[in-house]
Amino acid sequence: MKRILLCQVVVALALVVCAPAQTVSTQGQTATPIVPEFLQAFDSARELDATAWKASAWENAARTHSPSNVMVKDGVLALKLSASVPGTKPVCAEIASRRNDFFYGTYRASIKMSSVPGAVVGWFTYLGKPLNEIDVEFLTRDPRKAHFTLHHIRTGGDHATPNMPFDPSAAFHEYRFDWYAERVEYYVDGKQYATLTNQVPDRPSRILLNHWSSNIPTWG
Repeated sequence: MKRILLCQVVVALALVVCAPAQTVSTQGQTATPIVPEFLQAFDSARELDATAWKASAWENAARTHSPSNVMVKDGVLALKLSASVPGTKPVCAEIASRRNDFFYGTYRASIKMSSVPGAVVGWFTYLGKPLNEIDVEFLTRDPRKAHFTLHHIRTGGDHATPNMPFDPSAAFHEYRFDWYAERVEYYVDGKQYATLTNQVPDRPSRILLNHWSSNIPTWG
């Protein structure tokens, strides 16, 4: 199975699929057969596909990112967050798609997360100017609570924080969102947990996956 792994010491991602939203019904069931527009698997990969993804190397006042913290091994993409002492910058991991034209559709990733408190695990669509963002995030200090968020032009467009009935660090689970013009539906392992309708992003975007911290006690 294709996977992505994320942790504080490693997070895993395995499968990313995008297909036209028109193939998804309001009940969240995809038409059969579904033909992916974009599919990334890591089963036979030995390194990140540089033609499809870029490993981030940016930094700001709170954190830095290193391509060396992005690894592919045994069919798993691992995003490593290097521990740091208070007052120093954590070294984080992030990948961004080369493509910037992802739009309405169904998006899925199989992820196993870190159990170490203090990190944020995210997978999302993103356009910086103007801001358009669809988030799936987990804070490892409260790992069973999902953070589903829409940002459109401004931050905090819409938000839901459902609790998961499992430990996200114990096994891989499929995290999915279906992006329509008027709403975004969120699913975990095929079960719908939220529908957000306020400030729905309306611009083509990139796909990003990251594992980060800013050494902020109240966030991560």
